[in-house]
Amino acid sequence: MAGHSLHRIRALRDFGKIKAGDLGGYIESETRLKHSGDAWVFGQAQVYGYAKVTGNAQIFGNARIYGNAKIFGNARIYGEAQVFGNAKISGHAQVYDEAWVYGEAQVFGNAQVFGHAWVFGSALVYDNAQIYEYARVYDKTTIYGNAQAFGINARIHGYVQVYDNARVYDNAQVYGNVRIFGDAWVCEYAWVSRNVNLDSDIWNQTIQIHRNWCVISTTLKKSIIGEV
Repeated sequence: MAGHSLHRIRALRDFGKIKAGDLGGYIESETRLKHSGDAWVFGQAQVYGYAKVTGNAQIFGNARIYGNAKIFGNARIYGEAQVFGNAKISGHAQVYDEAWVYGEAQVFGNAQVFGHAWVFGSALVYDNAQIYEYARVYDKTTIYGNAQAFGINARIHGYVQVYDNARVYDNAQVYGNVRIFGDAWVCEYAWVSRNVNLDSDIWNQTIQIHRNWCVISTTLKKSIIGEV
C-alpha cells in the first residue's frame, strides 16, 4: 500500500481456531492488532494507518481497515470491504462484499452492510438493520430495528430515522427530518423530504414525491401507488 509498510503476521499462541505459527494477514504495526482477545487478521486482509482491531473482531479476505477506523467486539469484516476514516464497527456487526463504511459512521449490534452499499458521514446502523446492494446512507441518518435500505440508487441522508420493519429501496430518496417506521415502504422513484413521520398518519403529512412513486403502509392495509 503506497506510503505504508505492511508486514505479515504470525500467531504466537493458540487461540480460537488459530494455532501458534499460523500466518495471518498484513498489518502496518503490531499495535494495530490487540492480543487480549481473539482478534485476528486473515488471508490478504490489511490493517494500516492508525486503525485498530481489538476484542474478538476478525478481518478476512481482501478487506482493508485504515485511517483511524476501530473494529472491535465480535465484528466481522470480509470480502473486498473497506472501513476507514473514523468509522467504528462493533458488536456482532458485519461489513462484507464491496461495502464501504467511513467518516464518523458506526455499525453495531447485529447490523449488516454488504453488496456495494456505503455508510458514511455520521450515520448509525444497528440492531438487525441491513444496508445492501447500492444503497447510500449518510449525514446523521439512523437505521435500526429490522429496517432495510437497498436498491440500485436508494439514498437516505439528513436527519432521517428508519426503524421497525420499514424499507427504503429501489431508487427512493429520503432526506431531511423524516421518520419512516412501522411497516412502511418507500420505493420505486419516491422522494420523501421535510418534516415527515411516515407511518399510521401518512395521509396527513407533507410529502414531496416526484416521478413514479410507491408508499405502502401494511399497518393501515392501505397503499398509494401512482405516478405524477
